[in-house]
Amino acid sequence: MQSLVKMEKSLFFQWHFIGIIILIVLSGTSAINEKDKVVDAPLLDIEKGTLVATIDMSSANDRIKAYISEAIEMKMSELVKMKLQEVFGALKIDQDLKLYIENVKANLTLENEIKKNVDGLKQKVPDSISEDECSDPYRRVGKGCYLIQIDKVSGDAAFAKCLQRGAYLANFETINEAMLMQSELVRMNTGVHYYIGGRNINRYKQDGDWRWITKNGEMVQMKYFAFDKGEPNGINSAPQDCMFFYASRKYKFHSVWCENGNLLGGYICQK
Repeated sequence: MQSLVKMEKSLFFQWHFIGIIILIVLSGTSAINEKDKVVDAPLLDIEKGTLVATIDMSSANDRIKAYISEAIEMKMSELVKMKLQEVFGALKIDQDLKLYIENVKANLTLENEIKKNVDGLKQKVPDSISEDECSDPYRRVGKGCYLIQIDKVSGDAAFAKCLQRGAYLANFETINEAMLMQSELVRMNTGVHYYIGGRNINRYKQDGDWRWITKNGEMVQMKYFAFDKGEPNGINSAPQDCMFFYASRKYKFHSVWCENGNLLGGYICQK
């Protein structure tokens, strides 16, 4: 009997112990589930924040991309605008250059036409001479082309001689031209007087009214007075209406009679 009672007590304690163990296990499982719940909550919050942050970052990236795209478009627009301005500027320069070239061509054409007309006129004028046409027996003295002859003739004869050659008795419309010829005659030192184209057209006027007789027969007023001392000395009763370079006075201007007389001389023709 006592053995049975001991056995029952032993079983009671065993089942009681087993029950405690089961309670402890169940209690631990419940505690673990609570901890899992506590741990899950922050993890969910972190994941949510990360997701929101990811979404926000994605939105920011989109805005950055949009800004960069706008900046690139603006820069490209400026570059295109600048390039167009360069192109239009180049076109303007090109147009101006073409216009300038056309104007130059037009001016050259006009200049060529004028030159042709002038050359044509030169060919039509028989007395026109070029640098090459002033050849022997003519010579250059200053800008003039002259024939210096030592034939002994009168003033009237000298006038006719030059006309026969298609020239005229030399005119010296400036004092410089006259001095150049005077120097040339002094250099030649022929001792011959030379008739030139000066004529007195008014023997009643004191010192006369001296003119140059041009190649066209016109009478041009002398602009200077370069006669030697005491010249001109013709009078109405003994007119001296012609003019020559007088050799005995270093080829200074002297008045002389035009018809045959004691003072015959050479002559200077001009063309």
